Amino acid sequence: MASIADWYYYAETHNIIIDDSFKLDKVEALTVPLENGLYVIGLHPSLRGAKYRERLVHEIAHCETSSFYNEKTPCYTRGQCENKAYKWQVHKMLPFDSFMRALKSGLVEKWQLAEHFSVSEKLIEKAIEIYKQEGKL
Repeated sequence: MASIADWYYYAETHNIIIDDSFKLDKVEALTVPLENGLYVIGLHPSLRGAKYRERLVHEIAHCETSSFYNEKTPCYTRGQCENKAYKWQVHKMLPFDSFMRALKSGLVEKWQLAEHFSVSEKLIEKAIEIYKQEGKL
């Protein structure tokens, strides 16, 4: 499982600047694409631990999939962007082989899987949904 430091290194080597001092009112994290292939990820200063890592990786996923939107983007397109980001995030944070090993070891409850992978139950639900769509589950 990649640590926050690993994800910081990933961001640094992929032209992504991380600022965890953003004063965000309505969201915990956001990404702004800049010119020349640079991105800035803003993370709310209150985020900590597993929640911080999960939000960070989700925002990196937006950069890696070029799935951006703003407040004027139609809901359907927003959903498509979020789905692309979640799919990338799930594949990186909960790779299918690791996910299956956890299931086969007896971790079958969402809370058990979330605890094992240090992610939220929501991300476990997304992983199940994604792997079902891909015909793997």
